[in-house]
Amino acid sequence: MVLGGVILRLAFLSSDSFWLDEAFSVTSVMRHGIREIWRASPDPQHPPLYFVVLWLAVHLGGPSEAVARLPSALASVLNLLLVYVLSRRLGLSVRAAGWAVALLAFAPLDVWYAQEARMYALVTTTALMFAIGLALDSTRGAVLAAAALATGLYVDFTMVALSSILTSLWFVRWMYTGRRRGVVSLVVAALLAGWLLFLPEWSHLGQVLRRIDTVPLLVNLRRWLGLRIVPGPPAIAVLMVIAVAAGGVVAVVWNALHREAIRTVWGWMVWAGLVLASLTFALPRGYSAKQFLATGWPFVVIIVAWSLTDALSNRDRTRTAIAPRLRLPAAVVVSLVAAIVTVATPRADWRGAVGYLNQRVARTEAVWLDPPWNDTPYNIYKPVLGAVVSGLQSADANVARLGNDRDVCLVAERFGTTPPTATEVWLDAHLKLVEAVPFARLQVRCYRR
Repeated sequence: MVLGGVILRLAFLSSDSFWLDEAFSVTSVMRHGIREIWRASPDPQHPPLYFVVLWLAVHLGGPSEAVARLPSALASVLNLLLVYVLSRRLGLSVRAAGWAVALLAFAPLDVWYAQEARMYALVTTTALMFAIGLALDSTRGAVLAAAALATGLYVDFTMVALSSILTSLWFVRWMYTGRRRGVVSLVVAALLAGWLLFLPEWSHLGQVLRRIDTVPLLVNLRRWLGLRIVPGPPAIAVLMVIAVAAGGVVAVVWNALHREAIRTVWGWMVWAGLVLASLTFALPRGYSAKQFLATGWPFVVIIVAWSLTDALSNRDRTRTAIAPRLRLPAAVVVSLVAAIVTVATPRADWRGAVGYLNQRVARTEAVWLDPPWNDTPYNIYKPVLGAVVSGLQSADANVARLGNDRDVCLVAERFGTTPPTATEVWLDAHLKLVEAVPFARLQVRCYRR
């Protein structure tokens, strides 16, 4: 099963073209030197370390899809080992730790971000190492936790939330496993050291916090549920409340699981939740939420594996209890099917769209893009015709120059229920659509006068 998970992560890295964020990452590191990237991250929403790693990858191996995605894939493979190590350090049996690795190996969420030229698989690696450091309950563990925390913060700011929640959960574990006072001092020292090592990026983090309400996930929460995170220090306060609440929930569940009946119900709840989540994550929707969920998913599978093995009720342990024994194999099968669907689900096919437009260049007067930021994935595939990203401002002039045998083509997004852009509406109203060719969440639409 582990080998299958490795194959899913490494064998299909070049099957899809870069989508918008990946193209932005690769283009940014190709334009700047490594020192320039370290001094000022090319992405204002993220710290610089991932882009340094990506710079090294594409300058050593070339800016291909496989090379750019390889750091994430290798980090995801390493995460399988780290999940096993963390599970054993937390006291899980060999069987439970093995099932945790199997569940992560085929987790569609983890497989998806293992094949993306972005930072999320790497921040998961640092979060797992941070958790292992906390679980060691020693000076050596504190050093590991401090180094992992600092590294994770330089990789991505989601480490702020991950480290806060993991520290809260560690405190619950400490309360129920001896309450050694010296260990608390070590954890506090590790947190302080990690944040001090991150000192050069404090101002960058502050800038991100001041515009945190523009993060797509939080924008969607405000639109769907009316919840708004106030930028700046209030955002940190909300995060601390979430971390404390997570610890409180774990403490309540920990106590409740001493009861036989609760353990039975809990086992079925976590199994059903994992199966439902695996099926849902296979759908190409909700990427802003999936980015955050993916970084913490290894901890979810550890909880599920423990719940369905070591924490089974006595009734579920009996030889006649066949259904409880089949839950983990069934969950792995569902995850595998969902992971295959995930791998087979194409990203926006900019490589195919640009290739098609290059083939019909003799019949094309101009290529328009809307939204304008789509010029980044468009240009990375070396188009013959440069794209017009402000088409409506010169639309009448462009149309007046059209011959009878030359077209204006628009690369339109087709993401679920995304409404037509202003450019597409204008073209539909003023010109005749003569061709519409789909390219995996994109459509090349060509118009003639």
